[in-house]
Formats: sequence, C-alpha cells, structure tokens
Amino acid sequence: MWTPERDEILRRMWREGALLREIAAATGSSTNAARRRSESKRLGIHPKSTRKRSMNAKTKAALIEMHGDGLTVTEMARATGFSLSTVSEFLRKSGCPRVRYITAQDTIKIPQSVLDDREMRYRFAPRDLTAVLMGDPPVGLSALERR
Repeated sequence: MWTPERDEILRRMWREGALLREIAAATGSSTNAARRRSESKRLGIHPKSTRKRSMNAKTKAALIEMHGDGLTVTEMARATGFSLSTVSEFLRKSGCPRVRYITAQDTIKIPQSVLDDREMRYRFAPRDLTAVLMGDPPVGLSALERR
C-alpha cells in the first residue's frame, strides 16, 4: 500500500535520478511497483533514462558527402554509428535522391550453370504454377502424368 510518506520518497529519489531498484528498496516495493507508481503520479521521464543522440552538423555534412560518393545507407550507418532508419530519414528530409541499402558486393553470386539451367526451363511451356516456380520435372516423373 502506497502511503504519502512512500510517495514522497519516490518523488524525491526520482528527481535525484536514483535507480528503480534503489527506489524500490527504499519504499519497500518491487521495481515494477515503483515504476507503475511513478507513471500513475506522472513524474515524467526518469532523469537517467537514455535519450536519443542528435546528429550534429559535422555528421550531417559527412552523410551528404558519403551520399555523393555513392555509399549505401548501410555503409553510411556503419560509418556514423546511427541506425539505417535514422540515416535514411535524414537523407530523405535533406532532399537527397533515394539510395541503395546494399552494394553489388553484398549480392549473391549465382553460378552460370544455374542461370543456364533456368533459362532452358523457361523456354518450355510450364504445365502448372509449380513448374513455373520450380521448373518442369523430367518426363515420366511428374505427379500430374499419373492422373
């Protein structure tokens, strides 16, 4: 049960930036109860809560330069330490044209024999949707021929 004295301890420790587990120990409650009580008393954001990092002018200039050099969003995010969505959002708001998320080096290399096999399958008329996706099975091995 929360008493006015316990509420005052909560408010005072919250303003001082004490950890929830410290507040809970001082008030004789669980950390979850202390958090819920702080929300119900509308104490606001905890002073030690993590805040979003803001992008400074130097980083913004570097991102625009990297964009001009043709780097991908992934490479720019890795270089600056910001997330993909933060970098993309900044570039969009800056009016930069859309950029790629992956480079040609990130793509999968498909062997030429596999590509040739696929082209050969596409030359024949498919017997059903599965044949379009997976290729026609050899004659005599299709379940459709047994109907």
